Amino acid sequence: MKILKNLSQITVSKNIPISKAVRKISFHESGVLLILKKRKIIGYLQEGDIKRALLKNNYSHETKIEKIMNKKPFTIKSNLSLKDKIKKLKINLRFRAPIVDEKNRIQGLLYFTNFTQLSDKQNYHFKTKLRKKIFIVGGAGYIGSVLSRLLLKLNYSIVIYDIFKFGISPVKDLMKNSNVKIIKGDASDTKKIVNTALGSEAVIDLSGIVGDPACDLNPTKTIVDNYINSKMLAEISKLLKIPRYIFMSSCSVYGLAKGKKKLNEKSKLNPLSLYAECKIKAEKDILKIKDKNFCPTILRLATVFGYSPRQRFDLVVNIFTLFATTGKKIHVFGGEQYRPNIHVSDVAKAIKLVLKAPIKNVNGEIFNVGDNRLNLKIKDIALIVSKLNKLSKKKVIIDKSSKDPRDYHVDFSKIKKTLKFTANTNIFKGAKELNAKIKQKKFRNINKVLFNNFSIESKNLYN
Repeated sequence: MKILKNLSQITVSKNIPISKAVRKISFHESGVLLILKKRKIIGYLQEGDIKRALLKNNYSHETKIEKIMNKKPFTIKSNLSLKDKIKKLKINLRFRAPIVDEKNRIQGLLYFTNFTQLSDKQNYHFKTKLRKKIFIVGGAGYIGSVLSRLLLKLNYSIVIYDIFKFGISPVKDLMKNSNVKIIKGDASDTKKIVNTALGSEAVIDLSGIVGDPACDLNPTKTIVDNYINSKMLAEISKLLKIPRYIFMSSCSVYGLAKGKKKLNEKSKLNPLSLYAECKIKAEKDILKIKDKNFCPTILRLATVFGYSPRQRFDLVVNIFTLFATTGKKIHVFGGEQYRPNIHVSDVAKAIKLVLKAPIKNVNGEIFNVGDNRLNLKIKDIALIVSKLNKLSKKKVIIDKSSKDPRDYHVDFSKIKKTLKFTANTNIFKGAKELNAKIKQKKFRNINKVLFNNFSIESKNLYN
């Protein structure tokens, strides 16, 4: 139980729009806004009032809160004892209520979130700077666990929303951070998402099944997780008046490219897998609902590599690094096919730049995320990584009779020009870092299914 006497952070004008109220209400744990006139309450607005208004077609993004606020709120008199104040809340099934004097002038706000955990009277005066709230779906994953830490360093408040199929350990150390809220939930749980995403500055969609082999295991589940859920998440974000939505797509949408011309964001798409097909379908439907108040941005990622708190060893650079570090031969199938690459920390950097960019520069835009310097043939990646332990070229075995059909050389000029993005980590630097982590025994069981997306999906499918 808390009594808030410094009301400046939850006091607003009746003339502010719903869009501003959505952000304002999320900055304080009480979940309420007060509208005052000469210290008297003329309006009271809770998260539930905003959610109900957003579901009605007759209220727009710019509707003033005067039209949706409660003009006769439930109040508690200040002359009551603390025990009687709490009793009155419980009898009336309330979690919060303004405290007023005999002349109906505001004295404070009494609120608590759990009836079973009441504490002594406390006065809270919040002087900390308000932080923008970022809602990360899949925030405990390979990219999400790196991104979460970066955003915290940049003074954002984050919500990590994840089903934790790989466990909670990648973000366990963040649980005590007051600027982090960790919620276990499925991307298909619309009710939970509506309740927890309200007031966010941005939604970052890192959800879904990643990689061709993992997606092929259960096509129906892949379509739901990678297409339907992402489309629904974008629609919820727009409904909640969340201005920014960042969707993770993939350069694999380009598939097999004919000729040596680099593929840019306007190039013809040629998906060779269900994974790529779902990404294309999601991209199109998400961009269809953009408007001046809802700004979706599509990021087509190059093949990601490098160390993460939620490590993966099913990515080309990472698996080559594992082989090199453990003294095994690196097998390359084909080898002449091009693959664009990007370090996981540079993916987080790209997302940061989208968040900070003027909306006009990223609204409805598609960006290939990578660096032209990291467009490399698979065999060249193997040779670079093989230098970790000074292996001879004989340790890289190239099988020209077998070839991965995916072959694409991608142009990353747009993101460099628009967002001034360049990658900080090259293949060798990233592989060297991962090599050190392996030698430090950061991974207790290197063959654990948690390090492989295909393995974890197989386990979930057959268990």
